[in-house]
Amino acid sequence: MSETKPQELLRAKASVALAQAFDQDPFFRAIMCDFDEYPEERECRMQRYFLYAMEEAFEIGRVEIDPEGLGASVWITEQNQGRLTPFAREKSSFTKDLLGRRGIENYRKIVGFMSELTPKAVDRPLWYLSILGVSPSHHGAGIAQAVMAPVMRSADLAGVDSYLETYTDRAEAFYGKLGYQVTCRRTEPVTGRECRILERRL
Repeated sequence: MSETKPQELLRAKASVALAQAFDQDPFFRAIMCDFDEYPEERECRMQRYFLYAMEEAFEIGRVEIDPEGLGASVWITEQNQGRLTPFAREKSSFTKDLLGRRGIENYRKIVGFMSELTPKAVDRPLWYLSILGVSPSHHGAGIAQAVMAPVMRSADLAGVDSYLETYTDRAEAFYGKLGYQVTCRRTEPVTGRECRILERRL
């Protein structure tokens, strides 16, 4: 067995946990809408999305996975726009292949909307928490905090601020306990839900 095999299996388990965690998330309901009548296909595509996100973050960010694969945090920490550009092009191609016709249209609209709201790293480093999720069957076990903590410590040591987006009151309350504060609230047109931008400033 190769040395990378255990890590591949762990990532696969984490992708399942993340797909379960985001099953009812407004963003993922919108971008996976073409597969609403095909739940197994929808779940498979969500797992592919999260596997891709983790692989991307291993190149331009950080990934922290629970030892049992029950949750993960996925961060983009790269600050060099020249290095980020090819990854953005690759992700555009990936999502076009992954999502259906209506889903990719929703994806582009939501991402465009979000880009108008997100804080800009003009005069300061800024890390982005892209994904945080835990298998619903293990909520309350401290997994979310555990997969957040190492990157937050690194951010503190580096003197780096971070930000994220969320749609839910529950997530807002959770992040608030970790020092994140809401800096923007807007209704996102595709989902019709209030999107909040939260920042953690040092």
